[in-house]
Amino acid sequence: MLMLFVSQHDAKTIKTKVVVLGGGMAGVIAARALYENGVKDFVLVEAESDLGGRMKHTKFAGYTVELEANWIQGTMNTATYKENPIWTLTKKYNLLNVASNLDDLSTYDQNGYTDYRDVQKRYDDIFTKVLADAGTRLKRTLVDLSFDEGQCLAGWKAQTPQEKVAELFTFDFEYADTPAASSMIEATVNYNETYIQWNEDDLFCIDQQGFNIL
Repeated sequence: MLMLFVSQHDAKTIKTKVVVLGGGMAGVIAARALYENGVKDFVLVEAESDLGGRMKHTKFAGYTVELEANWIQGTMNTATYKENPIWTLTKKYNLLNVASNLDDLSTYDQNGYTDYRDVQKRYDDIFTKVLADAGTRLKRTLVDLSFDEGQCLAGWKAQTPQEKVAELFTFDFEYADTPAASSMIEATVNYNETYIQWNEDDLFCIDQQGFNIL
């Protein structure tokens, strides 16, 4: 499979049967699927000079540090034993990774170590309830809400610094946005496609070649 990089200075008209927009993981896998199924007349269009999309890294203090995508989230479906394609590539290229235990928390405030894991647990229970409520809305074709509105209906509104940290850790850190700016239904679909379709393994990439070696 050949991918041709053409700069703006070399712009020309290219006629093709299929155009794949974006050279992130989805675009590259789409291009590979086309090629493997006999469709070779296609062009992959990418604005950056490298493929990989959000899989970017830089050097910091002599180490390769990922700037965006960091994790292999879910390795296989435990019912069908189907592997996550990212996990298959991880094994193929011997990508160095380490398991993340997101339940092993130490919590701090402005005074130093303070154990407020009970607050984190309370928010995580609310988060799970909102996911279930979103599933009900989807089945009944009800109007979507922001995830924040779903939390309010479930009895949660972050007020204290500890509550805001709990919300940030579970939601903002995962979705790269706030509950107020996120769709309740789409956030749930995203969660299901990651942790229901696949298991809950979270493997952190520490390979010095960079995650985009895949």
